Amino acid sequence: MEGDKGSDLGDLNVDNYIATGKGGDYRLGNRRALKKVNPIHDCEEEGIVVVRICVNSMGDVIRAEAGSKGTTNPDPCLFKVSEEAAMDTRLDAIDSQSDNIQEGQILNNLKMIR
Repeated sequence: MEGDKGSDLGDLNVDNYIATGKGGDYRLGNRRALKKVNPIHDCEEEGIVVVRICVNSMGDVIRAEAGSKGTTNPDPCLFKVSEEAAMDTRLDAIDSQSDNIQEGQILNNLKMIR
């Protein structure tokens, strides 16, 4: 293969690559994302990263762990940006008297663009 970055059309002489992520597949029951954060990264990789999240009753993501089933690339850089984006995400609050924690997932499709 002549190209770069896994593509026959990749340019070996490019100084840097810009990469983006498309978040948006939020799996947390009937709750919806009020603030969606799409990961932007400078990783040398691309792929799907599934992040397991824990969300409190106020809608704050209190824990994020990348690498759940469905992840196609276990690159540490992709994991880091996916977890950071997940922690900045906010979901709608639920009416709860207790400190109800729900678990769900965010699927990020991270791509490189030249």
